[in-house]
Amino acid sequence: MALGLGLVFLLVHAVLFGVAVVLYFHSTHLSLPISSAVTILTALLPIISFLNSFIHPSLLHSARTSSNPFLRLSPTVLQTLQGLLTTVLATLLFERVVPSDTVECLMNNQWLGLWRDRNGEAIRLIQDTLNCCGLNSLKDRAYPISDPKTCAAIFGRDQACRGPWRSALRGSAGADFGIVIAVGVLQALGLLMTREGTNWWTAWRSVSWHRQQQVSHRESRPLLAGIPDADADVDEVVEQQEESARPRGYQSLTHNTDEENRPRVEPSAIRNRQEVNVWESDN
Repeated sequence: MALGLGLVFLLVHAVLFGVAVVLYFHSTHLSLPISSAVTILTALLPIISFLNSFIHPSLLHSARTSSNPFLRLSPTVLQTLQGLLTTVLATLLFERVVPSDTVECLMNNQWLGLWRDRNGEAIRLIQDTLNCCGLNSLKDRAYPISDPKTCAAIFGRDQACRGPWRSALRGSAGADFGIVIAVGVLQALGLLMTREGTNWWTAWRSVSWHRQQQVSHRESRPLLAGIPDADADVDEVVEQQEESARPRGYQSLTHNTDEENRPRVEPSAIRNRQEVNVWESDN
């Protein structure tokens, strides 16, 4: 169960990353008025979130055992930076979702920039993908750039690109906004579930990490607290040596029996009367 939660946590971040990458290429393909930096950071945010959650327990442990101010503040600083990044991205993306004059202005400026740069390939991709011609009308800065009025006649289209392009912008920005919000929720859950000692996270971490934690815990104990443990270890070794020197099984029975049945020479308490008389006669 614990390991399953860890895998789900990883898979959710992987899915969010995959969707964000697809949205990035979709936004680039349609030349949507969304900054490339925003879409790239949105795609990287799930990876940043997972790595931050993965190292968070280790940073907490280092913060408790270290006197370095940087190490003590590192867990809070990283989580705060991720929270600020999530907030900024969510704000920028939400502005593209809500209908406003700002969005209309961004769309006009984006199309005007493509027209001034004579980027006919980008305009053609927008028109072919959305099945439209021009921005505000069929003849408004349409492809082919050399003769915009012929777009509708050549391709047989009857709608301008502003409406479909606006819908594509809202859809892409809305999906990115949902990814950012999902990462923010996962960050909050991660702070609760990835605390050091939590069962599912303990099962997810590697064995070597646990051994390192145990060793560091023993080293961090006071010196006097470690003395009884050392004495206990010595007593245990001596006891094992004594047990190994003792005969076992049938040999132990014969060993004890031979020692008990072996004849012993003891001085007699009865003195020989003749010897006593001889000594007395000599005196």
